[in-house]
Amino acid sequence: MKRIFIDILDAIRGSEQDYTKIRLSRAIFLLAVPMVFEMFFESLFAILDIFFVSQIGNPDFFLAKNSSFNEGFGDTSISIVGFTESVMTLIYAIGIGVAMGTTGLVSRRIGEKHDKEAAIGASQAIVLGIILSMFIAFPGVAFPGKILQMMNAEADIITHGKTYMALMLGGNVLIMLLFINNAIFRSAGNPVLSMRVLIIANLIN
Repeated sequence: MKRIFIDILDAIRGSEQDYTKIRLSRAIFLLAVPMVFEMFFESLFAILDIFFVSQIGNPDFFLAKNSSFNEGFGDTSISIVGFTESVMTLIYAIGIGVAMGTTGLVSRRIGEKHDKEAAIGASQAIVLGIILSMFIAFPGVAFPGKILQMMNAEADIITHGKTYMALMLGGNVLIMLLFINNAIFRSAGNPVLSMRVLIIANLIN
């Protein structure tokens, strides 16, 4: 039990390891622990968004006391976030797909000790992510109302939600690069850096 606790601390601290020279079970454990925390903090994004927007118009919530929104607007806000997150799920799927390919490519080159080729593969993945995000951003910024309309959103949600959806889809490059860069860090044997990036991102959010 003590050994497991020590390994968890090593995994969270991000102690320098050559994963090709240690036991496979220990290597998997040291890589998995930061990934679990990373997924946890990643899931907090949508939860925190829904929580805070649900408090808009709530006079008892300290951050909403000076809000100019009418009481009850929180329900509409939750719907707006829900519709937007439904579309964002498609972006998550694309980002995760590119990240999985990046992980396979970079980790293989790192294992072969071909660091230069690993760097080239990582750079290509970043460029691909930016290109894909541009194709996603254009319709998201140009037609947010139409997207909500196709999802059978009510008129009130379309009116108040199109700006939020345009901002989220227009800034999808940040999400895309978050997935890809974290995949690169994990592939290079530094999953702790990915975890720390997610922690900082949640604090900013």
